[in-house]
Amino acid sequence: MDIVSQNEKAVSPPPRVETPPVVRTRYDFNHSTQKSAKDMLNMQGGYIVAKDITRSGGKSYDTINNVDLFIEWQERQPEDQKNFYEYIVKDSTVKLHLDIDDKTTRIPEERMEELKNILLDRVIEAITQDYGIIVTRQDFAILDSSAENITSKHYILTRGFAFENGKLFTAFCKRWLVPGGNTYVNSSPEFAEAFPKNGVLDEVPMKIGSGRCWRMPNCCKHSSPRMLTIETSHSVKDCLVTCFDGFVGKIENTEPKKEKSAAAKKKNSKGNIVAEKLASNEIIKKCLDNFVSIKDECGTIKHLMWLEDYNKWLAVGMRIKNAGAPLGFWIDWSSHSSKPAGAETFDTKWRSFHPDGTGVPEFINLMTSIDPEITSHVKNTSIEYMTQNTNDIVATMSHIWGNDHIYCNNMWWYLNRSIYIQDPSGKRLQSRIMKEWSPLLDKHIRELCKYLDDENPNASQELDTLIEEKNMNITRDALQRKMEKKYQTFKAVKEKTQSGMINNDFRAVETAFHSPLFEQERDSCKNILSFDNGVLDLKTFEFRQPKSCHFIQEEHEFTPTIINEFVTKSTGYDFYTEAQVKAMSKPNSEGFVSHPGMYEKHMQWKKEITDIIHQILPTKDVRDYLLRYYSTCLSGEVHGEFLHFQIGKGSNGKSKLAQVLALAFGDYCKTAHQGLLCGKTESSDSANASMMDLKGARMVIILEADDQKPMNTTRIKSMTGNDLQVARAPYGKTMVTFEPEWKIMCFCNSVPTISSEDGGIRRRFRVTPFETKFTTDMNDPLNKNHPHVVQADTTLNQKKIKRYRLPLMWILIDYYKEFVANGYKMPMNPTIKKWTDTYFDDNDLVKDWMETYFEKDPNNVPDHSNWVVTQVEVKELRTQEVTMAVGIHIAKLREKLESESKFGPMIKVLKLDNGEKYQNCWRGWRVRTETPECF
Repeated sequence: MDIVSQNEKAVSPPPRVETPPVVRTRYDFNHSTQKSAKDMLNMQGGYIVAKDITRSGGKSYDTINNVDLFIEWQERQPEDQKNFYEYIVKDSTVKLHLDIDDKTTRIPEERMEELKNILLDRVIEAITQDYGIIVTRQDFAILDSSAENITSKHYILTRGFAFENGKLFTAFCKRWLVPGGNTYVNSSPEFAEAFPKNGVLDEVPMKIGSGRCWRMPNCCKHSSPRMLTIETSHSVKDCLVTCFDGFVGKIENTEPKKEKSAAAKKKNSKGNIVAEKLASNEIIKKCLDNFVSIKDECGTIKHLMWLEDYNKWLAVGMRIKNAGAPLGFWIDWSSHSSKPAGAETFDTKWRSFHPDGTGVPEFINLMTSIDPEITSHVKNTSIEYMTQNTNDIVATMSHIWGNDHIYCNNMWWYLNRSIYIQDPSGKRLQSRIMKEWSPLLDKHIRELCKYLDDENPNASQELDTLIEEKNMNITRDALQRKMEKKYQTFKAVKEKTQSGMINNDFRAVETAFHSPLFEQERDSCKNILSFDNGVLDLKTFEFRQPKSCHFIQEEHEFTPTIINEFVTKSTGYDFYTEAQVKAMSKPNSEGFVSHPGMYEKHMQWKKEITDIIHQILPTKDVRDYLLRYYSTCLSGEVHGEFLHFQIGKGSNGKSKLAQVLALAFGDYCKTAHQGLLCGKTESSDSANASMMDLKGARMVIILEADDQKPMNTTRIKSMTGNDLQVARAPYGKTMVTFEPEWKIMCFCNSVPTISSEDGGIRRRFRVTPFETKFTTDMNDPLNKNHPHVVQADTTLNQKKIKRYRLPLMWILIDYYKEFVANGYKMPMNPTIKKWTDTYFDDNDLVKDWMETYFEKDPNNVPDHSNWVVTQVEVKELRTQEVTMAVGIHIAKLREKLESESKFGPMIKVLKLDNGEKYQNCWRGWRVRTETPECF
């Protein structure tokens, strides 16, 4: 027997004492094996079945080892022979089952429907309150054996929850369903009125005692024509109360919670969680029902696309579970698939969904992103279940406003178009409560006044009309009591929320709107670029709104990770494609032009920024390389470990280009100080505001680096090597670990020196020349020999540069598409390689020192050369050079001279052909007798 749990762990029924199984190829209720009820009390093997053998109710008993085989055999029996029952003993694991029975009259259908709803809602509330498990009306099977003057209805909870033994079931029923049993029942006048003591709710099923029979589906009593038929879509096996083959849910093995005293309730009140959970489940159920019927523009049912897509199917399941709904909701929705999964698959996946604390708002957010029509009922449904309890009030607010407001890490955020903006102290939400919440309640209060006698003399007629229009199964008086209760609730809630808080307390609101994953998920999607009006998907190049459900499938994970595209960064302007701007400049179907001349202006601005870039970077291969590199900053993914230096003397356009790039990238571009590369490495626990500021940046610009300060190679490797960065904000209490998204570029006159050089540094460096000279006087003789002289535009201020943002973005997107098509590669072209090699040659102090003081044998035959330089001579000249060096060169030269030897292997003892002997020397070199002119 495989019993599956929806609450993370299954509690198996008590172990049964095995009896020798009876192997049958077909079942036959064999009279020779039948036993008495007394014999059955100690029988624990198989399922116990009873059969009427006399009109007065005498029975014989047998054990069943194969339920499926028995059901198949039983269905083939003549109807007058289908007199079978389940025999329930006090130690039987049993499903919750109830019976409404009136042997004197047939209760009208509308009244029967009302009684059913009152009873099931009571049971649902009881299970939630006692055990924290959510079930729904759809989880109950309904069976009927009523006749002309008899009412008999069975209600069986087929999944989600059951009792390990009859004793627990009896205690549960006495607590919740027997009038006077406890204060919960007494506090529910509607239930007490519908089911008074000795009423139609049969108490016999609640008293299992030493043993009791429960009629099986599609069976009748001996000599009775009243067959017990299944009204719902459940199977016969589902409706067996002691059969747990394939059961999905928790089998409870603990006593119900004891009722607290009134003082304890007041002291430890945590709110009416029952109403909140009922509202949540009703919202989720209605959303899923709506989802099934929504179609797209082509007439395709949308939910089929989500059912057939494995990741999307899982996403719905994850959101259902994290919203607190039962597994049955996911199973019911999935049943609309042409290839529904089996119960085992559902349970396995359900267990793999780890709670993330997102709750109902995230489920609503997902459904809304699919189609707003799916969640159109949420506002009314949530308010329908709201009570005066603080938890219910804030839960209703969170259902209605969802992720429009988020609280995380002691900070409020509010959604402005598609961007989340910080909202200190939650003032935006408080203002919304005062401006939108109160009018919403007033609207419902005015609607309810129509049905109250004190407010409307024609209330009775209004109620009758409403009952008729809605085809409601409720009496006028009962409906009016409900209306009065809601009326008082809404007035009390309005009074509590007038200040924008709940009784001047905002803590409950913070809890309801808390999103534990917001800090982790915000700006975490590297392949989208955010604008004020949406995001550009850099995988599909589709411009869209941020998704509430983004899938990331890691190779090592079996289940995809689902995150929200919470965006707090933006370029700072709206994005439109060239085609969209062109459409805005043309008349629509009604002849209206929304933005006259806008397309022509943007085309002119695109031409202007293109001309400016051509002036700054006149060499095509350099220009194409840099624009391609700038385009990689659109994405948060890092391809390559590069540090770009864009060098050139003053008035070459570097600062203007950096300015327009910063404006085009907005929040994604950060300007950093050269200390980022030149400073010392901080201790792991020290605060680093500059590093924290770079979190989420994709372009980092360092302007006018000081070439007299050497760069720290350790810092360079860390900053460009895609290593995880660890930093702490000033006054922050915890260290933050994040993955870098940035590409660093230095705009400077010349490249600073480096503290040490190795292959790793040389591989990272890329030097790009800015060769243009901008001048206000084209006749200046100083510009005569310059290869690229351009007239400076003195009107090019920041206000004018702003208009180039969108046209430049179009240009960079085209270059990024080319970058993607070429496999995300940035090959170094000949011009950049030449400039990079020149930098390393010019900054090789050891090479300079050697060329200054030593010369190599031009015959290049070290084994036969008579040229020799000794270690003593090298040390003397090295000391002299270090003494003469100034500033930063001293430390760098000493390090290089002590760690590198470019003379080759040192010879311990050398004897030349002419008889001269040397120790610790190098052959093929000698000290210069004259200093080169270049020195």
